[in-house]
Amino acid sequence: EQVEGTANILTTLYEYYPKLGVVFDGWTPPLTSSDYHRAEIRKDNEVIQEIIKKLPFRKQGRFGVIAGLPMLEKIRVGMSVDLFMANYTTGSINVARICRKPGVGHMSRRMVEHKSQHIHYRTREIDPQLVKDQGDLQTLAGYIDYSLPWQAIYNQLVVILAELNIEPSRPVDALPMPIDI
Repeated sequence: EQVEGTANILTTLYEYYPKLGVVFDGWTPPLTSSDYHRAEIRKDNEVIQEIIKKLPFRKQGRFGVIAGLPMLEKIRVGMSVDLFMANYTTGSINVARICRKPGVGHMSRRMVEHKSQHIHYRTREIDPQLVKDQGDLQTLAGYIDYSLPWQAIYNQLVVILAELNIEPSRPVDALPMPIDI
């Protein structure tokens, strides 16, 4: 649900924040890249393109893609963003830990037990009760697939935008959670 959920979050935010700019991040290669790293970058870029295709404002929107760029470039870009949404683990290292930006982090329920491995300064977490782990229980905590309602992330982002005094074009209400949680 990563593609659909992200598209729903961005589409709904755009309704209230029409000047929204989006930077998509993904795989960060090491100093010496390999075929493996290039393949991971391609996979992330495919997901990013799927999300962008689903955005009704894609022709009016402002998008940047930094998947595959070196870490220093990602940090430079991260310093210029207002907030983020990302997984709580390695997906948020640059923007949450190094750039110290506010944002929303999500993770599997099993990963919650290991979250102390990741330093965050201004990250709001999604309530683990809203997260459903999926798949094999033998999978390492950082690799477990999980599901969560996109509205949970959206609602936290709206709170952060208000705290940052970023004004919406019209009043914003929190979205109700799906009934089947």
